[in-house]
Amino acid sequence: MATKHMSIGERIVQARKKKGWSQGRLSDEIEIATGRKITQQSIGQIENNQTKNPRYMADFAKVLGVTESYLRFGTDPNVSDPASIYSMRMVPLISWVSAGQFCEVSDVRYLQDPEDFLPCPEKVSNKAYALRVRGDSMTSQNPGGLSFPEGTNIYVDPEKEVSSGMPVIARLPESDECTFKIYVEDSGKKYLKPLNPQYPIHEIQAGTTICGVVVGQYMSLVS
Repeated sequence: MATKHMSIGERIVQARKKKGWSQGRLSDEIEIATGRKITQQSIGQIENNQTKNPRYMADFAKVLGVTESYLRFGTDPNVSDPASIYSMRMVPLISWVSAGQFCEVSDVRYLQDPEDFLPCPEKVSNKAYALRVRGDSMTSQNPGGLSFPEGTNIYVDPEKEVSSGMPVIARLPESDECTFKIYVEDSGKKYLKPLNPQYPIHEIQAGTTICGVVVGQYMSLVS
């Protein structure tokens, strides 16, 4: 059977049986290798395709000896080209509410189920995630300039150090969601600046949290 036409669960079953492991053995091997306990019941649900967008595929891939992109998409399990999209880190595409919650937790994987997983072409930390741009406040009116149109997928790394001029994700005081703006320092003050001049620049107030730096973007040319 061609692996690209198999489900995630079927590819895990195939890789597990190739090693001669039971679901219980796979659970034990993941715990030994990563310290994470994934129960035999959870593995069974993934293998039976009962779990949408299953988590911790990097852990499964590590112990099964394949790439995460192979388990998710059926790409060549032996791919070794680091420039290939198939060997890129897979990051969760999360909601803007989850991005705000992530300012409070240590691991993005403990948030609610992601909408999808996307290959990230940038070198990012294990805490990186993706968001889909809403609205046009970060759409530049200058041709050829930095711009993030609505619908663009952006990659965010909470571990990257922030400096003036960088695009960031910030959570405003007393808000559950995040905003996407350019971080600016000028004359001892700090601001959140939109790329679209139709929107106002706001001075950063006490209680504002910078949740991460936007390190890349991707816009699909097909729907």
